[in-house]
Amino acid sequence: MPPPATPPLRCLVSLQSFETYWAYYVQSDALLYPQECKAAAREWVAAVTDVLREDPALGESLADEILSEQPLDELLQIISSWAGTDAGYPFESPGRSRFVLFSITSPLKARLHERLGLPASASAEYSFDEMDFQRRQLMWGAHLSKKLIAMLPENVPEILSQSDSIVVIGDIRKSQDLMTYGPDAAFFSRNMLAFLNTTRQLLVEYDGVFDKFTGDGFLAYFNADICARAGRDHRECFLAFARALTEFSTPHFEQWARSLRKHPADTIGVGIGADIGRVTFRHDESVLFAVGDAIVWAERMCSKAGAGELMVNNLLAGRLSETMSLPFEKTVGQTKAGETFLGYRLQL
Repeated sequence: MPPPATPPLRCLVSLQSFETYWAYYVQSDALLYPQECKAAAREWVAAVTDVLREDPALGESLADEILSEQPLDELLQIISSWAGTDAGYPFESPGRSRFVLFSITSPLKARLHERLGLPASASAEYSFDEMDFQRRQLMWGAHLSKKLIAMLPENVPEILSQSDSIVVIGDIRKSQDLMTYGPDAAFFSRNMLAFLNTTRQLLVEYDGVFDKFTGDGFLAYFNADICARAGRDHRECFLAFARALTEFSTPHFEQWARSLRKHPADTIGVGIGADIGRVTFRHDESVLFAVGDAIVWAERMCSKAGAGELMVNNLLAGRLSETMSLPFEKTVGQTKAGETFLGYRLQL
């Protein structure tokens, strides 16, 4: 029968268990293994407390290496308290939590290996690049793909503002009927979320910049400079996105419409409007602000687009035609002030 595990061995094993769950937990923005991660944290805190009680010299040596003004016992208490709540992270942010935990666990593992007489140990480093990526992910994760976040320098709003953007506005035609005459709120939410999630996934796939969801649709951008940095043409990315979204949404809304008690006379689906031009961007308090004439004209184009149609303004029609042969149909529209304009419709 093997001898019972010593406190240092129990501490090392519980720490490795916690680190495994913590890696998945923090990389998934606290969505994966929340209960398992916190249970492992409680076991580890209990185990390390036992070790420090048995070996006070270990605690003294750790105190000299931990990069925190708070004492070790106070940090462990914070972690233990967090593990008993629904809070996302033990400290004020994911980045700060990762840093504090690493500053505790890295020297602790080294000391435990010494106490156990292990001939080898795994090394790990916490780099500035990791902290910076986490900060940028928190700042831009709602708008850009992880690939673009890693690729772009700090001044994202400046980059977006200094080159043309194709402004894309999508709107669900007859969305009110989907809500009013559908089976129930849960059914509406499930189908709407499928549309919203697919929109976000396609923007990631085609290097788009997501702005926001409106009540019945979305606002996004395909920026010339950002797409070029990803090795792509913003016009091709935009058109591929519009076609892919229509390819998904057409059968999606047809299936959804079969559940309605009263089907409207018009087709239910997504109409897309777009224009091109310089848009001024700012990013304050995790909110993206965008101002530009192209946004106004994209909204006007969208108001003329039927389900499954793309309507673009004159400038964008010309830019698209430079590289692609597209069967545009000229259409006359009217602003709210009564001015007429020419749009170009494309059946997707």
